[in-house]
Order: sequence, then structure tokens, then C-alpha cells
Amino acid sequence: MKTRKKNRLISILKTLSPEEMIRLEEMIYSPYFNKDPKCIELWKVLKTYAPEFDSPNLYNQQLSEQLFPDKKKTASTLSAVMSKLLGLINEHFALEELSKRKYYKRYLTMKAHLKRDNKLPTFV
Repeated sequence: MKTRKKNRLISILKTLSPEEMIRLEEMIYSPYFNKDPKCIELWKVLKTYAPEFDSPNLYNQQLSEQLFPDKKKTASTLSAVMSKLLGLINEHFALEELSKRKYYKRYLTMKAHLKRDNKLPTFV
């Protein structure tokens, strides 16, 4: 029997609520945050297996074949795309936490303005 070694990306995706998946998807599709179309392709494949993310199609070889049908050696290529997607997820987590910390967000905004010698913003 074929066993899939524990994949950090899949493990993290399993923890997301449906609402978090929607917000993460917005970030993945945003050209501001993501410039790699393969991350979008990988996301499209992975999200079809939500919320369980438990399928033989999630083995690295099957994912490679879906994302890179014309290439022979794609393990490192798939690993790079998975790392980029994991980076986007980590960035999403950080931004979600920052949005909950109003005063820290204000502090960072003021700090950025001071670095640029701008007049401090007024907060509503």
C-alpha cells in the first residue's frame, strides 16, 4: 500500500475553515501577492479535495503530472511551487493576525510614515 508522507502544506490546509479558504483564495488570485500562475493551478487542484484533503491524487507524483504534464523530472519544480503556496498561506496568516491588532497596525503605519519623513496620518 502506498503511503503519502506527511505534507506540511496539506496539513495546514486541513486546518482552514471555509471562510478562511475563501479569503486565502482571494490572496492567491491577487497579482499583488502572487505572481506565479502555477500557484493558482496548484490551489485549484488542492481545493477540490477540501476539507479532508485525503486522496491518492494528492501524492506528489500525481500533482506533478497534473501541473506539469509535459515534464519528466518535476519533483523539484513541484516542491518550489508548493513552497511558494505555503509562503502565501503564511503571509495570509500574518495579515489576518495584523488585521485583528488595530493599535499595532497603527504603530506600523506611523513608523512607515516617519521613515519617509511624511506627516503622521490622522486615524479615524
